[in-house]
Amino acid sequence: MGKDAILLISFGTTYDETREKTINNIEKAISEKYPSYALVQAYTSSMIIRSLSKRGMKIFNVKEALQKLLDDGIENLHIQSTHIICGDEYEKMLRMVSEYEDKFKTITVGKPLFADYSDVETFTNIISKAFPLEEDEALVLMGHGTEHEINKVYEEIKAEFDKKGFQNILVGTVEAKPDIEDIIEALKEMKPKKVKLTPLMLVAGDHATNDMAGDEDDSWKAIIANEGIEVEVILKGLGEYEEIRTIYMNHLEESMKK
Repeated sequence: MGKDAILLISFGTTYDETREKTINNIEKAISEKYPSYALVQAYTSSMIIRSLSKRGMKIFNVKEALQKLLDDGIENLHIQSTHIICGDEYEKMLRMVSEYEDKFKTITVGKPLFADYSDVETFTNIISKAFPLEEDEALVLMGHGTEHEINKVYEEIKAEFDKKGFQNILVGTVEAKPDIEDIIEALKEMKPKKVKLTPLMLVAGDHATNDMAGDEDDSWKAIIANEGIEVEVILKGLGEYEEIRTIYMNHLEESMKK
């Protein structure tokens, strides 16, 4: 084994199909670009790791992955996060990595999807092209949301869509603001006949399947349909878009050059 490795760190998902299409596709792109590097995956969600373990699937947590790479004699470690924002999970990951800083010759860390304004700009270009809308249609993107101050990025994404003339693309979050009530308020003003609903999340996992697209009365699909608007669900995680995977690849490459 060589002395160089790449560690791909994700929040994780228990949904096998979306994992294959998203996280594993990012891993595949990395292994194709850096074939001589050892490549390891880790999750930051201990709940997901435990759940997968019960199904006989072993995924490292961050510390386990770092220790394994150290034991394997890796000297130069390049980490890429698949998190969406520089929020709590990303910061938790950085704290764990910092404990190993002096144990490797070099450690680099690639930023999440939204690291700066250029990422927001690139993202809005990708999404507006992926979802061409008729005049009487709107697109609603459902993000996770956080109490962390970085939550403002969701408003920045919406502002960028507006700047580009895509006022019919709305951005909301499950656990912060803007929320589904803000989305409904905007839709009442907009009066679209149809809404396309899709996750602003790496994977189409639990939140996307249940909170967004579920059949319960409190799902976003049901709440929007209750307003008399036709809803089309696109259950597709961001990691399924090649252009989005390219953003992560660019972040990895940028960090490796430092």
